[in-house]
Amino acid sequence: MMTRMPLTGRRGWSSRASGRWNAAKGRASLERCPVAARAPTEAAADAERLEQSGSLCTLLDASGEWISILDLQGRILSINEGGRKALLRKNISCRPGDDWAAFWAGEARTEAGDAVRSAAAGKSVRLIARRLDPDGTVSWWDIVVSPMRGADGAKACVAAMAREVTDQKVAEERLRWAANHDPLTMLPNRMFFQRQLDEAIAKAAASPGSFGLLLLDLDGFNWVDETIGIEAEKALMGEIASRLGAGIRRDDFVARLGDNEFALILGSIVGEEDLTAVAEAISDRLNAPFFCDSRRLECQIVMGGSIFPQHGPGRLELMKNARIALKAAKATERGNPRIFEAAMRSEAQCRNSMLSLAEYALRENRMEPYYQPKVDLRNGTLYGFEALLRWRHPRLGTQLPDTIKAAFQDDRLAVAISDRMIELVLRDMRRWIDRGLAFGHVAVNAAAAEFKRGDFAERLLAQLDAAGIPPALLQLEVTESVFLGRGSEHVVQALKTMSAAGIQIALDDFGTGFASLSHLKQFPVNTLKIDRSFVRDLHEDTGDEAIVRAIVGLGRSLGVSVVAEGIETPAQSAYLRKHLCAYGQGYLFGAAEAAGSVPAIIEKFDRRARAQPRIAATGALPVSAPMGGPARAPEHGNIYIVDDDCEVRNSTRFLLETMGYRCRTFASGADFLRVLFQLQPGCILLDVRMAGLSGFQVLRELKWMNLAWPVIVITGDLSGSTGASAMAAGAYALVAKPFDEVELQGILARALQALIPIGVAPTRLTPPFIDL
Repeated sequence: MMTRMPLTGRRGWSSRASGRWNAAKGRASLERCPVAARAPTEAAADAERLEQSGSLCTLLDASGEWISILDLQGRILSINEGGRKALLRKNISCRPGDDWAAFWAGEARTEAGDAVRSAAAGKSVRLIARRLDPDGTVSWWDIVVSPMRGADGAKACVAAMAREVTDQKVAEERLRWAANHDPLTMLPNRMFFQRQLDEAIAKAAASPGSFGLLLLDLDGFNWVDETIGIEAEKALMGEIASRLGAGIRRDDFVARLGDNEFALILGSIVGEEDLTAVAEAISDRLNAPFFCDSRRLECQIVMGGSIFPQHGPGRLELMKNARIALKAAKATERGNPRIFEAAMRSEAQCRNSMLSLAEYALRENRMEPYYQPKVDLRNGTLYGFEALLRWRHPRLGTQLPDTIKAAFQDDRLAVAISDRMIELVLRDMRRWIDRGLAFGHVAVNAAAAEFKRGDFAERLLAQLDAAGIPPALLQLEVTESVFLGRGSEHVVQALKTMSAAGIQIALDDFGTGFASLSHLKQFPVNTLKIDRSFVRDLHEDTGDEAIVRAIVGLGRSLGVSVVAEGIETPAQSAYLRKHLCAYGQGYLFGAAEAAGSVPAIIEKFDRRARAQPRIAATGALPVSAPMGGPARAPEHGNIYIVDDDCEVRNSTRFLLETMGYRCRTFASGADFLRVLFQLQPGCILLDVRMAGLSGFQVLRELKWMNLAWPVIVITGDLSGSTGASAMAAGAYALVAKPFDEVELQGILARALQALIPIGVAPTRLTPPFIDL
């Protein structure tokens, strides 16, 4: 609907269609309105202007816009009817004589006053003004302030036409906000951040001053999103934004740059130590546990930072160097915040080169497994193999994994490499099985990223089934970090599934990580691997010796095997055998070789095993030969251990077998006497305090049978009565628990030299009492 309104003194029309004010036409009409020539006195002139403006407003009453006629000082002369109704709806009081500019709030008031003065000088002005209404709401108005001239062309008064545009303004602000903010976290987005960073650089350059830039990355965010769902993602992002917002200072600025990236501009940073302290405080706050529906979300925050102007004069340089520092932080084991250093550029280049080489090796099928033997240290026989990654460089030949180690920190590449290695290892195992080779088992390393997909165990078991390989022939090596990192619930289920199917689980590099010992009870671990760093300096570092002994003892207590890595010398091998480490691998036994060399390695160990002497019909194990060369077993080197303590019995047998003796154990005196005359002559290690038939009773039986096999009594009771009673009963020597291995070996050697075979008249052996 269109309303037409005649203007005084002219046959023209001012149009208002559908409630919209045509400001240009209205302003032109008002400027052409006839106003009387300037009156002789100021009072008469004001009266005349008021009369004429009143007539004009009468004509404009039909308009729904707020149209005010003002004097040249900005005081209201009259308001049209539509304007009065609009103000009445908002409970706004407006009377002639009020200052029109006072209706607006803040800066808009100053702008309104300036607009009136401009119109009084003959210039039309348009502005958007804000005001606070009596009900507490904010309204916005589109205003045109124009001069009104009299018939003689002189400026007579001012017309101010205002149209409320609150709805339009709110819609525009919403669009503007949405264009500059992340809808999930309500934080500024990348575009807004870049503008803010440019402003911070300009301000700091003009001061001069400095500020810090931090880039944050959520390591594991994709895992959370894929495995738990969109609701967990929203909860996690919201919590991170809340923690960041709660911790920043007044002159700081935080934004979300992407799915798993945040950035902070930190004002008033004076140096690297200051930025590092702030970064560590933020890291501690953000790395506190996250929970969604009572479920803990594992997601580590890593940070890299740079400082203006030390690390770059502009936005691009600052961002690039902060990102380099972020990548350096990701490369550290614990993900501590890192601040940019010049040396990081070369490190970043090195990482990029490694990633490119890994991509090339995968793409061109240049990766292959090499196999290093694992040996039973007690007898030198082959225990199994570990598959180690090698790749062929087109010019430099076979390369070690260290040349692409950065790829193992990239989840995508780590999974691709692990998948390729498992595929190739299973292919080789199938070939060896078809040839009838007894290779024991093959251990393969699993990338921690493999477990994040949730179906690793099922995929591996399906591959074994497709290849027709028994799961017991495969050992999976994992590092301690998989038990502590994100997705640990997938690790638990995967390991249990594989262990139940028969796959052996080995914990690699044990002692170098941060895993709790309780994990060894919670997870199905069959083998502990002592890291080579502890084996390398066994004879020089008492701390390494203590760690090795502790790990071996832990393995015995938990009933799991222990493998020592990096054995390179006979002395290291002898030390580990002496301290009851069952298995080992290293260059002393053989380097890793290609799959084609495995049959020859198996044959070499088989020849060595066939060459070792064995005890017939006694059930004893073969004598072990040191790896430095074959050694003869002591003549009549049979040792019979009689002790009801299983741990003492087994550990003593293990120790003596590593010394070259042939051993057989008995859990009671009765068991020993029952088969006595089926045994070859030997030396008896006897515990005098046993349940059932005691050691003293066994000694009396042996004395009654006139059997002159030397009996060495082992006991934890060193009282005079025990020793005297044992010696009186016919003991050759008394050894206190825990005994010294070297002295025990000397006693055994002397006792075996004096051994009188069965059927020869015995001679009583009465050496002096031996207190060890």
